[in-house]
Amino acid sequence: MTLNLFFSLKKAAVIVVYSMVGYTPPDGHYSIDVNETSLYRRVELEGGYTDVYTVPSTIDGEEFEYLLMVTRLDEEEDISFEIIDSPVFKENYLRTCNCAIKSDSVADFPNYKAIIYYITIREGDRDFIGKSVHLIKDNTVFSLNYLAEEENYSTYEREFEQSLLSFK
Repeated sequence: MTLNLFFSLKKAAVIVVYSMVGYTPPDGHYSIDVNETSLYRRVELEGGYTDVYTVPSTIDGEEFEYLLMVTRLDEEEDISFEIIDSPVFKENYLRTCNCAIKSDSVADFPNYKAIIYYITIREGDRDFIGKSVHLIKDNTVFSLNYLAEEENYSTYEREFEQSLLSFK
């Protein structure tokens, strides 16, 4: 494990930065850079799957710094960006995400155009914030989700941005 330590003399703080590594699941549907400490698992869904990359904060993996989730949904018909940028898509997402959408935007990345939902989730006594990025790759809808507790959100947001930029 590569660990880079940066010392800030001004604030007398130590920031730990882990390396990112490229990962392609066994089925080869996509590739993405993820935090090298990520724990990987796949959850099968009707018409697709969700790959969950958990960046743990404890040895047993019970607590986490953030989650990166890649969901693949197969569509039977041709799909366009206008479909994922529609009120119907947003309503369907809200029915399944157990979240609230605070705002949304459209973004152009080097490999795709995406709709981004800025979300909040309350799980028990914990509040999470995140981004849910929806795009089309090879006539397939992919959703990349970043979720962290509020105090960790900005700490790991740059890693999520790197994952987004690397997604192919």
